[in-house]
Amino acid sequence: MAYGKSPCEGNDCHDSDSHLQYQEVVLSCGKGTGLNLPIGSGGCGCGSGNRWQPPALIVGTVNVDISGRHKPTVKIDFSSLINFGANSNGGEYFLGIIFQLSKISNSSAKIPLATWIFEKKVDKLDDNCACCCDPNGLAPIADPVQVNIRENFAFSWCECDACPGCYTYILEIIDFETAFIDFASITNVSINAMAV
Repeated sequence: MAYGKSPCEGNDCHDSDSHLQYQEVVLSCGKGTGLNLPIGSGGCGCGSGNRWQPPALIVGTVNVDISGRHKPTVKIDFSSLINFGANSNGGEYFLGIIFQLSKISNSSAKIPLATWIFEKKVDKLDDNCACCCDPNGLAPIADPVQVNIRENFAFSWCECDACPGCYTYILEIIDFETAFIDFASITNVSINAMAV
């Protein structure tokens, strides 16, 4: 594919090949199969939840070859659905996920580029409930509130004047935290790159 005209001033421009600069646009489709977050049982109790850290969970990757290009620009587009179920007696829940985009080449280590945070939180519906269990912590004192939620999560990112070469761009979950979450998954993953 070719496109682009050189900047012209005034009305002296004519449609001729001398005024066109052709550049090849590279579109690369990536791979992303989705994943389930490893969430354990939060149990019954105040502040029940999970905090998880590395190793990172790979959400998607895309390969881009920008060899031989002068001052290439790379644009990454990502989209997905985040699905989760919350279950608590007070109606509260929390899900926080940190995504990180990095790139890897054959000659270098992984280079972090940018991070994004997905966060969904609902505070307790009953402020008088200091804890959602009886004094012995054995049984809930109210009917549980259960919800299943599906949210879009997407971003676009650009890198200008990238060094020419072959790169793999990788999107990972580097940390997440939950409270009163039964399950969470990333589905409908799409990642692609455009370079010019």
